[in-house]
Amino acid sequence: MQAETKTIGSRSLTPSTHWITVARPPGFRFEPGQHAMVKIATPSGADDRFLSIASAPSDDHLDFAVRLSDSDFKQAFSRLKPGDPVNLIGPAGRFQRDPNRPALLLSGGIGITPLRSMLRDAVHRSDLPLTALLYGNRSPDEIPFRSELDGLAETGRVQVVHTVDSADASWKGPVGHIDQGLLEQVLGGFPQPPKYYLCGPPGMVEAMSHLLTSLEIDNSDILHEPFNGY
Repeated sequence: MQAETKTIGSRSLTPSTHWITVARPPGFRFEPGQHAMVKIATPSGADDRFLSIASAPSDDHLDFAVRLSDSDFKQAFSRLKPGDPVNLIGPAGRFQRDPNRPALLLSGGIGITPLRSMLRDAVHRSDLPLTALLYGNRSPDEIPFRSELDGLAETGRVQVVHTVDSADASWKGPVGHIDQGLLEQVLGGFPQPPKYYLCGPPGMVEAMSHLLTSLEIDNSDILHEPFNGY
């Protein structure tokens, strides 16, 4: 569908990422993991990007988030304020969860957006198998949605494990990229083999794909959503 809606919230997530919330148009239905075309006004004219929907189907609003850059679109995105118009076309995309299988979500940076939708959906519903997130970021202050993700884990319906490239002594979690040891540690909590959902910068998605392939995970159990415009 195509619809015009309005911004209802806009704020920084981390020093390098920004998040907006828009009113959900009537009849706008989507599955966790899908995306929409988001069109906004910029100094050089209307511009659009395909952005993953970061909210869950049970939410009455739609969330979108980006890693900031000097592009006209992202600069205009970061300046949106309540009441500003946003045009949507969608939803679209096949990056969707299999509701009959446990899910291990592997993410880096702003690639969390479609996986946040899956996590929120898993907490809202009671009929999904185990959902776990293994999430890598540069540093603790660059983890988008960190407090919310930790809050979702506290419900007991999902698991969340953070790892960062570097941190000071106050950080109590893993340090370093997602590797085989960390992956196997998380997999130890699964009662049966999961499906894998990868989303993040292309290099991260490629590295995770190679890791899973080396562990003889069937390609049909690995879904990818690289962020080419990261």
